[in-house]
Parts: sequence; C-alpha cells; structure tokens
Amino acid sequence: MASTRYPLYERSARGQPDPTTKDIETTVHSQSCFKDEKKLLSPGSVMMHFDQDRLPVCLLITGPAVMTYGAIYEKVAEQMSRSGDSIAINLTASDCSNLKSALKAVNLKGTEQIEEGDDDVEDMKPSKRTRLLNYDLQILYDHIQRYGIEKVLISFQSSEAIDGNVLADLIDVFRSWKDRLPLVLLFEVATSTENFQQKLPQSILRHLTGTEFETMDAEESLELIFRAVTAPDVERSLWLSPALSKTLLDRQTQNIQSAQALIESCKYALMMHFFANPLSVLYDATIVPEALQTEHLVAVRALGSVQRYMESLAAERPKEAAALQQDNVLLAKSISQLLKSSRESIENLLRALDVYSQIQSYTSESPPTPWADLYIQGMSATLTDSSSLRQALISVRQMSSDTMSDLLERLADTPILAPSLEPIQNDLADLLSDLQADDQVDDYVSLRSAYSKQSSSLHTTVVGARVRLAKHSHELTSPEKTYTKIVDRVDSALKAYFNTYLINPRDLPLSEILLVDSRQACREAFAPAPRYAVQRALATPHDYLACECCAPSNRNEVDGGLSSLAPTQPVTAVLYQLVGEAGALVNIGDLWAAFKAVLGSADTKKKTARSGLDAMDEDEHVDDEGEEEEREDEEEDDERRGQEEERILALFYRAMAELRHLGMIKNSRKKIDHVAKTSWKGL
Repeated sequence: MASTRYPLYERSARGQPDPTTKDIETTVHSQSCFKDEKKLLSPGSVMMHFDQDRLPVCLLITGPAVMTYGAIYEKVAEQMSRSGDSIAINLTASDCSNLKSALKAVNLKGTEQIEEGDDDVEDMKPSKRTRLLNYDLQILYDHIQRYGIEKVLISFQSSEAIDGNVLADLIDVFRSWKDRLPLVLLFEVATSTENFQQKLPQSILRHLTGTEFETMDAEESLELIFRAVTAPDVERSLWLSPALSKTLLDRQTQNIQSAQALIESCKYALMMHFFANPLSVLYDATIVPEALQTEHLVAVRALGSVQRYMESLAAERPKEAAALQQDNVLLAKSISQLLKSSRESIENLLRALDVYSQIQSYTSESPPTPWADLYIQGMSATLTDSSSLRQALISVRQMSSDTMSDLLERLADTPILAPSLEPIQNDLADLLSDLQADDQVDDYVSLRSAYSKQSSSLHTTVVGARVRLAKHSHELTSPEKTYTKIVDRVDSALKAYFNTYLINPRDLPLSEILLVDSRQACREAFAPAPRYAVQRALATPHDYLACECCAPSNRNEVDGGLSSLAPTQPVTAVLYQLVGEAGALVNIGDLWAAFKAVLGSADTKKKTARSGLDAMDEDEHVDDEGEEEEREDEEEDDERRGQEEERILALFYRAMAELRHLGMIKNSRKKIDHVAKTSWKGL
C-alpha cells in the first residue's frame, strides 16, 4: 500500500490526469513572465531584427519583482534555442568585475553550448598556428561560424549592480564586433529606463536601439498561479484547504517570494498530503476495495466528515447507516462513490465562485474580488451569507437590458446554470428584437426594470419649516414591465443556484482526503525555527536520539533531585547545559571542572567496581608481593587516569569550539579567563 503513494503524488504533481504543478510552471513561465511576450519574441521584434548601424537592446523592467528574471530568461532562452541556430549567454555582476573577466565569461558560456551528440568537439579548439587569448571574441566568432549560429543573446542580470564604466566598455566592444557577431543585448532593470541611461555615456547610447518591456506585477503573477492551482475550468481531484491557502498567500505577500517559491510550496503541500495522510491512498480511483486494510476502514469511520454523514444518514435510512458502521466490505465499496460525489460537489462550488466573479465584473464599480480571496471565502463557507453576494444580486436586478443580455450570454457556458438561464435568455432576446422592430419606437433605448435607480426619484417638500423626502416611482412601460419579470426570473435562478452549490466542503464525506490541509508541516517547512531546534537538541538530546542511555529514567540523581545531565549525552549537549546554568560570564576553569565531573562519573563507577574486585583478592593474598602489585596497580591507575583526563580535555575543547561556531558563547573582553554567553534558551 505504501508503494502506491509515490505514483499518486507523481500523477498529481505532474498533471496525469490532473494538471497541477507541472502545468502551473508552464503557465507561469509562458504567461506571467512579461506583458509583451509575443512582441518580444515575434519575428518583427528587436530581438529578431538586426540593425547594421546600431546594436539591438531589450530593457526588461522588472520593478520590485526582481526574482522573476530567472523564469523570464529561461523562457526566452528556451524559445530561441528551439530553432537550433541561437545561443543565450547570461552574465551576472560577478562575471563583469572588469572588462577582461566579462569577455572571458562570454566566450566560456557561449562556446560550451554544443549540441548533444556532436562528436566534432576537438574542432572547438583553435588551430595550433593561431593562439588566441581567452578574452578575444574571435573565439566566439569561430564557434558561431562553425555551428551556423545566427543569433547570440547576451543578458545582463541585475544590470544596476554592474559598474557603469565596465558596462560602457563592454558595449563598445560588442559594437565593434557588430558586423561579425549577430548580438542582441537584454538588460534586467529594476528601477527605470532613465536611471539605466544615466549609467552610460551619450557616445554609447547613440549606438543602441531597442524596446522597453515591463514584467507582470507580483500580484498578477500570484493571481495567475493560484488560479491555475484552483481554477474550476480544469478537472482535478485535490484542492487546497482555505487555511493552507491563506498560509501560502500570506507568506507570499509578507515576504518577497518569487513565483517559483509558490509553485514549490504547492508541490511540498501535495507531498505532505500523500506521505503524511494515511488515507491518501484512497485518492486512487483504481484501487480495489479488497486492497484496503482493516486499519484504513477504522480510520475512515473515525473521520469527522464521515461521522457527520453517518448521523445524517441514520436520521433518514437507519438500516443503511448501521450496515456501513458494521460491514467493512460494504464501507469499502461505498468509499469510491462517496469520493466521486464529494468531488462533484467541490467542482460545482468552484463553478459557483466563478459565476459570482463574472457577475462582479458586470456589476461592481470597483475591481472584482481577486480569485485567491474568493476561493478562500468560498471554501471556508463565508460567502453564502455575505453582504458582497447580496449586493451583487441587487446589482443584477438593477441592470439594464443590454448589460443583462451580455451577462446571460457569458453565463451560457456554465454547465448547471445554463439550462435554467437558456429560456430566460431567449425571452429577453425576443423582447429586445421586438422592441427594435417596433415602428413606434424611433430611437432604441435600453430597458430598465422596476428595481433600477432611474425608475424612482426623490422629491423634497418643505412643510412647517420641516423638510420631507418622498420617493416616487416612475410609471413603467409595457416592455419595461415585461423586462422586470425577466429580471425576477434571473434573480430567482441565481439565488437558487448559489443556495444549492455554495456549500461548506468540510461537511462533505471524506473531505479530509480531497482537501490538502497540512498546515503545521508546511508552516514548519516554510518558516522554520532553526534556533529553537538547535537549543532543544542540545538541552534534551533524548528527544532526537531516542536512545536508552540518555532517557530521563536513566539519569543520575544528584542531591536528591533528578539531574538532566548524563555522561552518555553528547559532549556539546553537556557543555551547553552547564553553560545554561551559569550567568552572563562563565569561568572556563569552573566550566572545565563541572564538565570533567560529569564525564568522569561513568568512569568512576567502573573504577569503584574494579577496586571492589581487587579488595576481594587482597584478602587472600596479603604479603609483600601483594603490596608490590598494589603499587603497580596504583601506577597503572594514575596513568589511566591521566589518559582519561586528556581525552575529556580534548572533548571539552571540541565542545567549546562547537558552541563558539553556533554563536552561543564568545570570548570575554572583560576577563580573559571567562567566556560570555550570547544566547539564552527560549530567547
């Protein structure tokens, strides 16, 4: 059963059959890189056009989203390499410390891009008669001539970090090779085009020609990625829980994270769901009921969603509920049907959210709610009774006939809602066509319903020094009355649709399998606490080692209490605990004495036992030879004691060095024979 988890994770993560993270990466790299991608890579763009007089340049304005440049460069390089006659070279600030190092990097990165399976590698080396320097662009020229390369893209990552003089000299060298090398320059600019131009002299700028491209905002990229993960127009079988979704989105907004970071976070959440949730094997629709173990069925009955389902089923069909509680075979056969029903309910919920988003685009004066926020509200069941939904329905009732016609046409593709709206759409189309064909109507005017703001007016009257407001409704024409009835039908259909499909997914049976909700594990992975983990490992090593020698039951009793120190613990843990018992300044001599006492306690027990055996032998052999042997034993003990002390001293030095490396202690400037604590447990 455990062997099926990894294939399930791979199938879910690679989009077979569910397009998840791999398709997300493709979507991000192909759509969210920059706004003018087609223009940037089109045949007529500056990247594909070579001017004989000027050097083509592309300025990629990334703004704060500097971490998206990696995905952009990979996309551009992949697009150019598909033809087989282009190479892409990426230069960083470390490559451009000076002119020679930059030219070396260009030659090295340009000539190492050789087609796979090409056996003519030795031809890359220059002839013995010509000895070229490694920063001579003649090397790159020979390479492109040998392999028929027609385009060379040189990109500068973080161009603001490159010295302006070096950049100007490098562009000047590229300009001199313009008639031999088909070069195109791509600059990543985090500020603005004006700031970039100020770095270069006018003599260099007059030889450049190019276009400026802006990347997509971080919020737009985030919306695109999250839409790809949770969109209702894609068939999938797993969804992120609202709590986990909020955790991932908060991490992206509170910290500067790239789009790739969100993709990796989704992958990690999927991995934790399949390998930490024992019931994730039920995700496989092809698994046979006989393959399920008794433990799986017991765990299924213990799920909160299944228990609520059993309670509701017992109220309607008590015999069937009792059979599911007692018969394992019947429960195993019912699991696949319950999962299928729950999947369909969640898919209908997401489609209802998409319908609400489309209604907002027609009714709301402000921008529609982002899909990420809308997904969290819908999956947490807070949208059903929300004021935003009521306001959207009120706005639908106030729509004009033209706007209503556009909305109904857009909602015609919704699977469940379309059948109920189709006759209404036909009646509205007939009404508008009759109205336009009426000879009595000179100018066609969009119809308004009785709920429209233009159908009523306020009148002010002054009576006895008091102002009274009276609301008067205008008399509706016959077509407007007919249109009002159509609006009522649309309102009733939308209310019934939202009341039916805006449900709480937590109430669905087996929702724990369909919703990825590994919040604690993801929080520990995305926001780790290494300081706390190191302190806990040193203070209580048994929590990590789980060995019997360091268990609390085997620790020594000192002064009538249970001591946390044990000679069998790691020496660094022993020294850390001793330092923790001291103040801000710790005397090294006292620390060594305490360390020696702890590590020597185990050796003392062995010596005591050995001396007891020797005493039994002394009672039988008390003579001059025994006294001489006793002196020899004492000398051996002294020698052994000295060796043991040297060993403990070496361990003490090692533990001190490790604590210094961890930044927990440092040498004191006040007292040369003391060390100062730099960290306290729990702080």
